[in-house]
Amino acid sequence: MGGPNFRAGPENMNALVKKIATTLAPVLGAGAIGVCPLCWIGSASLLTYLGFGALIPWWRWIGFGFIALGAAGFILDYRAHRKPLPLMLLAIGAVLLYVGRYVFLSTWGAWQIWGIGALLIIAAVIYNRWLFKKPKPPFPLPAKGTIVSLLVVTAAIAGATFFATENQKDESGRTGALITASVEEKFAYLGENGNSSCSLSFVNSIPDMPADKHLRGSCCSPMSFHRYSEQVEGLKKYKDISEIPPDPYDIEAGLAQELMRHYDDVITAEQQQAYDYAMANSDEKGPCCCKCWRWYVYGGLGKLLIQKYGFGGEQLAEVWNLSDGCGGEEEHYHT
Repeated sequence: MGGPNFRAGPENMNALVKKIATTLAPVLGAGAIGVCPLCWIGSASLLTYLGFGALIPWWRWIGFGFIALGAAGFILDYRAHRKPLPLMLLAIGAVLLYVGRYVFLSTWGAWQIWGIGALLIIAAVIYNRWLFKKPKPPFPLPAKGTIVSLLVVTAAIAGATFFATENQKDESGRTGALITASVEEKFAYLGENGNSSCSLSFVNSIPDMPADKHLRGSCCSPMSFHRYSEQVEGLKKYKDISEIPPDPYDIEAGLAQELMRHYDDVITAEQQQAYDYAMANSDEKGPCCCKCWRWYVYGGLGKLLIQKYGFGGEQLAEVWNLSDGCGGEEEHYHT
């Protein structure tokens, strides 16, 4: 009788590690970055709930770390089959994933870019495995010149898109606060770098702040990712009105100064009725839960919207609700 083959153990283990690196890791990376936007929201909420919100900014690097591990495995496989196409597809897919997710700052909006990137990564995995099972590739290999051209074009598109996005400006002439980060990363950044305060001294300091300084973070309670993502998405409805901050937890001091100056505007009796309606029917029973700097900024915004854009009370109440910067899930009306 033959004894057990102990030599097969390490070989099988190496084969398993290699298979994980070249098959599972790239697919996990593509899934984490591009294939499942709803998973990001769930994971960010879970991490925040468990007290690990600081890990959220590392999410993209974890995903691309898996893809990098796959690239290392593909390089080792290349030594066996001498076919560069799997590695090329993986590299192009990774670039498209990054451009679609972190240059365009979009989950679903840029799916034509990151979706193709995810598919290329999956195709690279399938093709790489196929090369070890079939004596001939499943489709003709492109010429080396074609592969080089694809890489050059992909790099050019990525570079041009990045610089165009960085230089984009809004209608008011201010440089758009385009932080190359997803919603969950922005949420974590604001939670860790907030400078907002409810104190009177903070209110009085705003007029003297540099215009490009940002007022960040919540006032009363810790930010909720679920609520924050709903607010940012809801405020996109008003993206054509430059005076409405697109992110209630990240406001330029210059805009805050401008809006505060409108707080003492004298409005007509009819306009006052619209303002009073919003005061009575908004979640916080006013521009904010207390008379902090947000009260004066969003109170001034309310009068500006009524005078300049003809907002009614219901519209103003909706803007105030979406712009609630007190933190938490619910209203914080202080009786």
